[in-house]
Formats: sequence, C-alpha cells, structure tokens
Amino acid sequence: MFGDGFTRLALRMKRGDRRAAAKLYDKLVFKVFGFCMSRVGRRDAAEDLTQEIFMKLIDRISAFDEKRGSFLAWFWSLARNSVADYFRAAGKDSLSLSIESVLLQDVSAPAGLEELAADKMESDKVFSFIALLSKEERELFEFRYVAEASYADISKI
Repeated sequence: MFGDGFTRLALRMKRGDRRAAAKLYDKLVFKVFGFCMSRVGRRDAAEDLTQEIFMKLIDRISAFDEKRGSFLAWFWSLARNSVADYFRAAGKDSLSLSIESVLLQDVSAPAGLEELAADKMESDKVFSFIALLSKEERELFEFRYVAEASYADISKI
C-alpha cells in the first residue's frame, strides 16, 4: 500500500525523522515552486506560498494516513488547497492565471536570432494550446507537467 518512496519518507517524517523531512523537501521544493509560480505568476508570492505549503506539511504530517492513499496525492491536495486559500484571501480566482510565467522562467537565453525566433514560435504554440483548455483541463495539465504528479495521484487529488 505504501511502497512508493515519498510515502515511506512521509511515514518516517511523521515519526519525527528530520532527515526524511529534509529529503521530502529537497525532492518536492522545485516542483511546488513551479506549481505555485504557475498559479500566482509572481516570484515573491510563489516563494511565500512554497514556504507556507511546507510549513503546513510540518504542521499536518500527523494527519497523513497511508491507508487512505499515497503521500503525493495527500500532499498535492494540501498544496492545491493552500493556493486556493491564497486566492480566496485576495478575492481572486486561482485558475484565472496562466502557466506562461513558469514556461517563460524556464527559457534560457538563446544563442542567436534564429534560436530566439524558434523559441518564440514554440512558446506561442504552447500558449495557444493552453488557451484552448478548460479550467479543469488546465489544472490537470499543471499537475502533470508543472508539478510532475503521476496520473494515479492526479486522479486522487
């Protein structure tokens, strides 16, 4: 039931193992930041949300029940709810933002004009595709390709 590595680390963290907590953080921090950045579109807010999500993990790890599902499904639900809470507090819709900010953050400076044009065309294609998605499809896309969650965990979230 809890054979995956994340769940094992979570169970160790639940028992007070600080090394397990550090490993979970190391394995998830960049994915969580990317997920938050895709939602809020501002680096400072994404950093704050990332920190808040990991603080909630520390506070709520005792509530994780491996018999009810994998740690990743539980964790991404916590992350998703934290982002929703952030937008509720600001009076905004969390799904109204685009993942363009994350995609643009990951683009490195091209070597020449031809690469710049090719990168721009690729970005335009991705943005056009994303614009066609419903809110629900976009959220699924973000969980899969920004947060890199498995299909099984996405279905549980």
